[in-house]
Amino acid sequence: MSKLGYKVYNLIPWYAPSKRPQCFSNGECSTIFTALCRKYKYIIIGDLVSDGYGYIINGCSSKVIFEITNRFDAFVDENIEEYHRRFGLSLNDTNKDISIVMSSPYEDYYACQRGVHIPLYHVIRSTGYIYGILDSSNIEKRNELIIVNRSSQDISISKTELEKRFILFKLISPKDCNINILSQYKAQLILPSHITNQIIMENFKYGIVMIVPSKSLFREIVSNINYTFGAKEILQIDDGLEKYTDWYNEEFKDLIIYFNSWDDIHNIMNNSDFDKIKLKAMKYAEEYEDKIIEQWKEVLNNEEKHLISHDKPICKDSNFNDFHNY
Repeated sequence: MSKLGYKVYNLIPWYAPSKRPQCFSNGECSTIFTALCRKYKYIIIGDLVSDGYGYIINGCSSKVIFEITNRFDAFVDENIEEYHRRFGLSLNDTNKDISIVMSSPYEDYYACQRGVHIPLYHVIRSTGYIYGILDSSNIEKRNELIIVNRSSQDISISKTELEKRFILFKLISPKDCNINILSQYKAQLILPSHITNQIIMENFKYGIVMIVPSKSLFREIVSNINYTFGAKEILQIDDGLEKYTDWYNEEFKDLIIYFNSWDDIHNIMNNSDFDKIKLKAMKYAEEYEDKIIEQWKEVLNNEEKHLISHDKPICKDSNFNDFHNY
């Protein structure tokens, strides 16, 4: 936001998303949210949408932007049906100026399955964490893969399959992972565990080449009992991987290396033009950052150039009786 010329203030809720304070029930919180709305022109609720519940149930003169990156009801334990209802109805309230920004269209599908129709939204990916300037001239290059042990499949599948084929790799923990460590290796092998991940754009930005299973191989190995993936239901949807995951986004087909079998990796390591892929990904990340700035301008100014519109909920064809706001 600072690149758009706005001063940004970071407000941290005084309550946990899993438990609302009593003042939400008796109305005593309303003065707090009314005062905040009078003070700020824009209020952006990032990551945990439930942090914005107070702006949903109270009047607010600000433009409220919900940035959904992690399911709109993440960590809501109490009164979740009531939360779904109030959130859905707020999107139809003409007295409120609410905009939705999501990191993936899957967030729309997920909300739809819970009875919430999101008629208008922008899709804006994260640029990821911005590190300091990387000095690649001082980095020792290793002719190996690197795996960050973030999920069960990184050991139970990746480590096992690579060891079977005597492919050199380094397995590190997330706490030991940083851009300087990743840059030492030829590529990072990733078995997707989430729909999208800010790591994708971070790696593009810093020239970390990624090797990922092809769609057909992913469909095969995700059925493994040890495989963790946050949205297996999209595998039952036509083109679900292409529609709802960044890993198989058509835009990235030349920026990520895909392998059809574990036996392919030897050939990939020996014959791929890693430098070409690295430079192409870095250029994409640079251009996409400019696009993100333009998209946020549109959101703040209520422009519709990249606005996505759905007249009907996307997850059902006929029976909409169970929707809170349709």
